[in-house]
Amino acid sequence: MASKRPSTSAASGSTPKRSRKTLTLEKKLEVLERIDKGQKTSVIANALKLNESTIRTIRSNANKIRASVKAGTPLNGAKSSYARPVEMQCMEKTVYNCILSSSHTQVSHKIRPRCKTVK
Repeated sequence: MASKRPSTSAASGSTPKRSRKTLTLEKKLEVLERIDKGQKTSVIANALKLNESTIRTIRSNANKIRASVKAGTPLNGAKSSYARPVEMQCMEKTVYNCILSSSHTQVSHKIRPRCKTVK
C-alpha cells in the first residue's frame, strides 16, 4: 500500500541534514546580561543573529548556566550544547586534578569531593 504523503526531502537525500549550532557559555552569558538590562527578546535575537526561541531557552535555563559558570566550566567551550549537572562537573574536575597530581608524585591518592553543591 502506497503512503498518502509524499516522501520528504530528508528521506530522499537531496538536501543534507542541518547541523545544530552550539553556543559558548560566553555567548549565553552575554544573552543573560542583555536580559538583565531589560532588553526585549526580539532585540537581543536581532543583535546576536539568533532565533528568539533560543533566547527564551537561555532565559529559562539561566540558573543552570550560571551554576555551570560558578563550577568552573570554561567559557569558550563550544562542545557543550546543554547544561550538565554541577555535581558532575565538580566530580570530573576533582578526578582530573587527582590524576594530574598522582602522575607528578607517582603516589595514589584518595578521591574526596572538594566541590560544594551550588544551590
